[in-house]
Amino acid sequence: GMEEVVLTSRLPLNQLWLRVESLRERCHWLSVSSDELELVGDSRRFVLPEDVADFVHPMVSMQSNFRLAIYSLMSLKVPLLPTRDSILQDLAIKDFDWSGESLEMLLPLAYPSIGVMAAHTQRKALLGGILEGRLTSGPQYLRFHPAQEPYLDFIRDAFKVIAENLQTSQRTSIYVWWLRFERLLVFFSKTDPLKNDSRRKKLKTSLKEFLKKDENRNNLHFYREYALIEREMERFDNCVNILETTIQSQGQNLESISNDEEKTALLSV
Repeated sequence: GMEEVVLTSRLPLNQLWLRVESLRERCHWLSVSSDELELVGDSRRFVLPEDVADFVHPMVSMQSNFRLAIYSLMSLKVPLLPTRDSILQDLAIKDFDWSGESLEMLLPLAYPSIGVMAAHTQRKALLGGILEGRLTSGPQYLRFHPAQEPYLDFIRDAFKVIAENLQTSQRTSIYVWWLRFERLLVFFSKTDPLKNDSRRKKLKTSLKEFLKKDENRNNLHFYREYALIEREMERFDNCVNILETTIQSQGQNLESISNDEEKTALLSV
């Protein structure tokens, strides 16, 4: 495998160690089963139940599920989008200090958000310097490496599993977060033409399949985010068409909508 290539490269011992450990950090973020242990050859990746017993605690309340879901996704280096003080307060995670260990939590600084456009160019340049300085640690999804796409797929699967096990409003919130995360990836991949086209095709297919599902096809929040992704891909006409079609599909005036959530969703579009 890739480790063997590095080990046979005749580099100085310190360089060999650095490259092997960097490779493992980026590619080996999951534990392995006992059947895979012999193939992998790294016993530290085989995790026994007693190894994690001290970190498992019973849930005091079912209401904690949503906050636990947020913690889980942030631990995968997915930033809140947008990240604002009011949001952190609403979610009661303002003292979530260990999330600061991941530089990915700084991504919203460079990402354009309504009402937070001041000094955007300077903030994007600052973040660009951080990324070019290779200050991100593995596993990560920003810079190209052999496990970049598998890690992204793992994050997407995590979004789906979490969302499908929450109540309706929380499910919508998690999926909106996922769609904004995909838009963030489009934003940062514009400078990578080699990967850009294939990623966009994959994303387009994924979004169409997502919106075709019965439980998603009437959710206006999803169509709003879909339109914004199209805009991020510089398909402005598609963006406008999606928004216009979504609004026209409602076929009613705001005054005739009695449900506050439906009215809010339509206004957001």
